[in-house]
Amino acid sequence: MHNCTLPLLLTLLLSIGCAEPVQFTEPPALANNPNSRAPLAGIVRFTTDRPVSTTLSVTDGTHSWSLQYDSSHDTKKGLPVVGMRASREHTVRISLKDANGVETQAPEALTITTPALPTDGDEFPNLVVSKNISDKVTHGYTLLNPRRMMPRNTSRQAGGQENQTTTDFGRNFGLITIVDDAGEVVWYYRSERRMADLQYLDNGHLLFTTTDDAIVEIDLLGNIIAEWWAANRPAGPGTGTPVDALTLHHDLDKMPNGNIIALNTERKQIDNWWSNDLDPETPRSTQWVMGDIIVEFDQTGKIVWSWNAFDYLDPMRIGYETFVNYWIRRGFPATRDWSHANGLEYLPEDDALLVNFRVQSCVVKIDRKSGDILWIFGEPTGWPDRLQDKLITMKNGSWPWHQHAPLITDRGTLLLFDNGNFQRRPFDEALPIAETHSRIVEYRIDETTLTAEEIWTSDTSGDVPVVSFAMGSVQQLAGTGNIMAGYGMTLPTDKLDQLTWNTVNRFGAWTMVREFTHTSPAEVVWELTVQPKPGSAIGWTLFGAQKFSEF
Repeated sequence: MHNCTLPLLLTLLLSIGCAEPVQFTEPPALANNPNSRAPLAGIVRFTTDRPVSTTLSVTDGTHSWSLQYDSSHDTKKGLPVVGMRASREHTVRISLKDANGVETQAPEALTITTPALPTDGDEFPNLVVSKNISDKVTHGYTLLNPRRMMPRNTSRQAGGQENQTTTDFGRNFGLITIVDDAGEVVWYYRSERRMADLQYLDNGHLLFTTTDDAIVEIDLLGNIIAEWWAANRPAGPGTGTPVDALTLHHDLDKMPNGNIIALNTERKQIDNWWSNDLDPETPRSTQWVMGDIIVEFDQTGKIVWSWNAFDYLDPMRIGYETFVNYWIRRGFPATRDWSHANGLEYLPEDDALLVNFRVQSCVVKIDRKSGDILWIFGEPTGWPDRLQDKLITMKNGSWPWHQHAPLITDRGTLLLFDNGNFQRRPFDEALPIAETHSRIVEYRIDETTLTAEEIWTSDTSGDVPVVSFAMGSVQQLAGTGNIMAGYGMTLPTDKLDQLTWNTVNRFGAWTMVREFTHTSPAEVVWELTVQPKPGSAIGWTLFGAQKFSEF
């Protein structure tokens, strides 16, 4: 009897001892973020007599929300306070819980006042929610990376010279913003590097590519957690971890094993290559041609897998925009843009990759184990005989053109942003800009018969057509099943008849983010416009947008 009751008594005594409140060994202190790159964030620091998980309850008097941090977060280094609007006083209350579930409240609330948003039109755009159907929208926060551009008075044709000042104006500016359903900015980050793909990770960090061929992971205090850079890039040595690559451009994906899939390139000299995309009779010449390589590398920067488009596709098949200055502006003189991959997604169920080639107007599915092309989805002309058995046949619907951001939905369908540019291949005459428009479109692909049919589009009757010349993103939203789209570089709708494909940069661009119902017809339930501030002549674009539910 004694041997049975002693463990029970010890357990009771231990439980009583553990029920003691958590003690602060250093009291909580709240301060504005010391990292000026993320000025709307704050940081709470304290220490306790034992490990704890922390809940920060934040309010500005109108909005209230909670931030959760488990015991793996070092409270001495600080916990981020995020989600705050500009120019407001916020109150923060701290609740702790130890490993035994004992809860303790900090005795006093803390306050913090956030700074105002930038007023300079060169530093920050106007963000305005122009539509918000609350009972149909997917509630949460929207992450986007506005990119500024100065209108150019130059041609996009081969050999056209661009003012370096206008190029640097866009390239040396990076901005990430997070807005709430009302369009209010709740967080932003500023850097001196333009950004492309941007992702909100499960750990609350942000991962993005930069136009100087680097990949960066930051936390919500703006601190760099990890960085990789292309060891052979024109910009020279960087910080962080080098990767044996010429470039790291456009898009990336983080794999389940922690490795990163990214886009690299090879610059290759090809004899008897095309001299332009307008006249096939123009004498050919030896040309420097840029093609894409997909690389997988680990956290140390070691490349463990790669796939080279030159080895699988046809470098003699070109598309419109082959002869623009894209790679020339990025430090590769006289280099033609043959494939221009701009999006990729790892498909763990198939151990395959989905890769988008804008200039080729096609999406390619690749078997990662063998490297073989499983199928090619896109307008089918111009492919060599050896790839004919890989081509998807369209049963019903129309092909996308110069598209972006393909993804496989949870229904197994292909969803993408169809820019709708040109709608022809060299050397057929492209459609005028005013006769095209951009849309989001979904296809059902039968991988056995290699056939496809269009099953949904964002097009609605009576909607004013918009033309997004570059970039663009799509996202399938959890819960509602709605579709979110970022519209990239949208051309001024009242000037489409004044523009040609070679002069799209002559007026300031604008952009927007839209959320559609996944119904036929689709309905716009949320719209955020990104426009210049009053009196500013610059344009704004964005690479993409992503919605998430909570910090």
